[in-house]
Amino acid sequence: MASVLALPFDVMTLIFTLALPPESVLLPSTSTPPGPLLFASICQQWREFALATHELWNAVDLELSPNSIKKISRLLNIWIPRAGNLVVSMSLSFKHGALGSNYRTKIVRPLEKLLARYALQWISIDLPLPMLALTTLRYPEEGFPSLQKLILARAVNDVPNGRVDAFSPSRELRDVCIVGGTIKSLVLPWEQLTTLNLRYASVAECVQTMALVPNLVQFTANVASSGSPIHAPPLAHLASLILRGSPPLSSYLLDFLTLPALRRLELNFHGSQPVTSLPSLIARSRCSLRRLSVHPGRLWTKDHYMELFHALDSLEGLEIRKPSPSLDQGIRLLKAQQPHLLLPHLTSLSIKSFSHGGDVTLLVDVIVSRWNTNAAAALPARLKSFRFTSTAVRSTAFARLRRLKEEGLRVQILRIEADDSTDDVEYY
Repeated sequence: MASVLALPFDVMTLIFTLALPPESVLLPSTSTPPGPLLFASICQQWREFALATHELWNAVDLELSPNSIKKISRLLNIWIPRAGNLVVSMSLSFKHGALGSNYRTKIVRPLEKLLARYALQWISIDLPLPMLALTTLRYPEEGFPSLQKLILARAVNDVPNGRVDAFSPSRELRDVCIVGGTIKSLVLPWEQLTTLNLRYASVAECVQTMALVPNLVQFTANVASSGSPIHAPPLAHLASLILRGSPPLSSYLLDFLTLPALRRLELNFHGSQPVTSLPSLIARSRCSLRRLSVHPGRLWTKDHYMELFHALDSLEGLEIRKPSPSLDQGIRLLKAQQPHLLLPHLTSLSIKSFSHGGDVTLLVDVIVSRWNTNAAAALPARLKSFRFTSTAVRSTAFARLRRLKEEGLRVQILRIEADDSTDDVEYY
């Protein structure tokens, strides 16, 4: 301890700062003090140093509940002044159960005082409150000028003529997540947003909301119903699209979009029917898709794979999740010796949760053909990495992969246990 305390002040500051977790979290229910409070509890010398080091106190991540708001407010009276003249960045995540009849007194009033007091410091706010509570909150007149990320959960339109416009002046706001319900009562700076996440939204709500965000770069949606959508204007900047939820509805959403800048697409659902709208989306958008993650179902045929692969000339990374035995029909099309070379730029292939019915030998044949210099000579790019997750181990096939790894191919094989957990240790 004495040798540590003998270090120069700036070295001690660097050590303490690097020892902090990524975010300083105040959790009244935990037994371990967060970040700098832990340092201050070691000894008198560390306490004095921690209290005098402003860099330890300029970031706060609050996880609040109705019963902890007042306690946190008292703790902030100690925390914030320790940052000195440094700008303090604060994140708020509010969790609650049933609101109850006295939610205005127990939740709304203490919460609005906290929001107003640190209005200039909030960089992230997560408020899972119904529209009734959101419209009841009195927001600070200056708004939230430093706000970068906003999550509004259960923002259902259950208040006639209700509006939430406190976040519209937030000049730094780029990332918005809306969980459940409609956007009719929300006034946001749509034109400056680049990241949007809609959970439990209809196809119509997704299309209508995307149309409000012309500079959208990343869109994630959990699609729950259809509605009556209209075609959205082309989104010139959208590069990443992640869809979850009902397979028919998520696939249906693709019919209403034109995405010329699309580079990454993740269809995170497992359905039997092939996603026939994907090739038409790519053709309509004239995009150069680079990364695709998809769940092919048991009804996928060779023709479905052929149509999809033909549309993916620019694809560099392919992830196939929870494939059915029908995957063999698609894998067979990817052998480098085929007359018509499909996915010519593929450099990364990942197969997750491979079923017992799949042909591992065929899969390894494809990997070898995409790696071997002579066989892949006609391809613009050789396969560089292969990631495989399976319950089965076949020594002959994996011995061939081991040799490819020794030659330079990046190979990672992961085992799925019986309880569906994944052992992240490479094995052969």
